[in-house]
Amino acid sequence: MSGLIACKSRVLTEKATDATNTGTNQATRNITYVLPDGAKISADKLDSVKQAWGADKMISKHDETDDANGIIHLVQFTDKMKEEMIAASTTQMETLQAMTGHQAASFSGTDPKGHTVQLSDLKGKVVVVNFWFTTCPPCLTEMGSLNELVKKYKGKAVVFLGITFNDGPAVTKFLKSHPFNFQQLVKANDVIKTYAIHNYPTSLVIDKNGMLKQFFQSGQDIGEQISKTIDVALS
Repeated sequence: MSGLIACKSRVLTEKATDATNTGTNQATRNITYVLPDGAKISADKLDSVKQAWGADKMISKHDETDDANGIIHLVQFTDKMKEEMIAASTTQMETLQAMTGHQAASFSGTDPKGHTVQLSDLKGKVVVVNFWFTTCPPCLTEMGSLNELVKKYKGKAVVFLGITFNDGPAVTKFLKSHPFNFQQLVKANDVIKTYAIHNYPTSLVIDKNGMLKQFFQSGQDIGEQISKTIDVALS
């Protein structure tokens, strides 16, 4: 499956994933798959759908309610969807590249307890921002490395913010089983729009003067990359 068809995309849905692997990895779970016409099928029918639609045309979408109920919606990936995803990815890249070396766009958000955080109030500190969501496997994969950064820079002038479109209850529930030690800003769709975020996860490092130093996509050495940029911003 193309990297464009990952849980990262929000063009199709807030949580779009590759259904080919979903069936294999989750077949032992009690999952109901729902076709676009509302018909329900079991995991053993996924190969038939894949053959009918095309091996690289079957993706899935689901939200927290679907997860709780064991439901995954199947969607046929179209050329138009691919074009939209490419356009959105290009817009994100262009937006962040243009902002790098300049003042980061101002934003504010609230944490699950309703406390407000404003970027303008964090001048004098390095700010690390991670855009993520609860059903994003690549986001989950890098959380361990990000948590290590929080430990490494404890007591220093560094603030770590997680930004997600998920609501407070969903994030609070998620964090009970998946520790992510950034301060979380929830239902932050305005911030996501401001930074044109399409690919998840995406991380930013903003320096003490509010300038965007660098942005990052996920990767095996994401913690090391961000750490190097933090060190430069602190110097």
